[in-house]
Amino acid sequence: MKTFIITLLQNNNSVESAKRARQSAVDVGYRESIETFEAITPDLWEEILPYDNNFDNYARPDNVGACFASHYLLWQKCIELGEPILILEHDAIFVDNIPDIDFDMCVNFGRPSYIRPYEMTYKEPIEGLQSTIQHHFLGHHAYAIKPQAAKILCNDVKYRELSPNDIWMNLATYPWLQEYIPYPIVADTLFSTIQTSLDEATPVIKKFAEVTKPNSPERAYVEKYFPQVLTPQSQRHIEAVPRKENFVEIRPGYLQDDIYTWMQKPIENNKYLIVSWRLSGSEFGKEVLRENFPEVVSQDLWAKTHTTLGENITKPFIEKAKTKVFVIITDPREIAMNLIYFDNRIHLHDIDYENVFFDTFKSVKFLNEIAQKQLNLISHYREVFGDNCAVLRYEDAVHNQEAFLEHASNVLGVAPLGIDDAKKYKRSIYKNVGDFAQFFDKEILDKHSEDYQWFYDEYGYGKQGLQHLRYDWHSGSSSYFEATDNYKDMLKRNGVRLINDCCFTYPDKGLYNRTKNINGF
Repeated sequence: MKTFIITLLQNNNSVESAKRARQSAVDVGYRESIETFEAITPDLWEEILPYDNNFDNYARPDNVGACFASHYLLWQKCIELGEPILILEHDAIFVDNIPDIDFDMCVNFGRPSYIRPYEMTYKEPIEGLQSTIQHHFLGHHAYAIKPQAAKILCNDVKYRELSPNDIWMNLATYPWLQEYIPYPIVADTLFSTIQTSLDEATPVIKKFAEVTKPNSPERAYVEKYFPQVLTPQSQRHIEAVPRKENFVEIRPGYLQDDIYTWMQKPIENNKYLIVSWRLSGSEFGKEVLRENFPEVVSQDLWAKTHTTLGENITKPFIEKAKTKVFVIITDPREIAMNLIYFDNRIHLHDIDYENVFFDTFKSVKFLNEIAQKQLNLISHYREVFGDNCAVLRYEDAVHNQEAFLEHASNVLGVAPLGIDDAKKYKRSIYKNVGDFAQFFDKEILDKHSEDYQWFYDEYGYGKQGLQHLRYDWHSGSSSYFEATDNYKDMLKRNGVRLINDCCFTYPDKGLYNRTKNINGF
């Protein structure tokens, strides 16, 4: 059976996901070749589907339309070939081989990655081929279709109001829809171009909570047949078409892309890349690195970004500049508090968030969005740069420098000097104020913590956060010294004794070679 996998060729996440799908097929013994089908992008779907639709009812209508258009063109392909085809989305992962069965018109092989609690059917499934149990075609990421079915769907597209594919295809309209259990294919739900987190007040989310609460009579059925929906599914949203960078040379040798990225010219000069979401303490962290690693002192070696850079930049960074990446993260609740109350909203941009009205700021959704922004950065740069990427907590730069510098040292391959100078504190004025518990309702904080518990556990922030540490961050430090812009002065006041420009404080005389040509800081 000819097989096609829908892939966003301009998106690295989609391309890599499709590669994983292909490898999973090989691993389970699927021998059909899998042909790439270039996905329709959100700017083109209306040319293909100039028909009535309710896509505007969804958070990303153009993405919904683009997804439908991709499937629609593959239905046409099925008619053209005159034979059944298997349609996969880029996140389809084979866990077993496709069974050799004679299905009727259209069969789902994909395990649903979510449920629609308003329309759940609590019927015990049987193993093997059967009519779909749920009303909608929820396993839309992996299904086989015959030309007869494709003709019906293509004709109906012109006359039935369009909605998301997996809702539009339903058992009442198409009673010949089937599924095979156990599902041989699952969805790799690390990201989505369509799904997005919804506020807990949304009716569908309230109903979902009702169905899945521990004492719900439906809970046992969900746990048995849909356990995957009880954990976060699409943990991050990706853009179907990455935003195109528009770099402007704001001064000789220094490029800026709007409010997202700053980098050196030529590309080889970008030896170090600092990554963070807004107001996460990246400049603070960078200063700690510059103080402690003479190799990174020069500002002319640094790039900075608040976004996931595309392959057109990361590839030359890796191949030509051998770039080391430092992702600075912080407590999402601290970011939210500072964005709203202590930054005069200088860093609060409309394009960063789904809603930027004041009423939405103090919400679970806003906190979740900020947490997700950081997770997107962590996931992307770890995947692209591998061992040349370190994830560093802003809080460690202040309160636990040993851990902060150890992680950085593992990437840089040299030992830190162990310096904690005053200069860096001048670059962190927004991070030393407030207690987020005083600015958000407890119910909002509790629900957000519940939604992202794994994030807070992974990075050690805890339910109460780390804000209590800020009040004694300066005790015993060198912050009382007057900072200067001379690097060797900074070394001296931090206990590195220089004699004729040679260091005798450290056993490693190689320190001389690391510092001898540095003056300005």
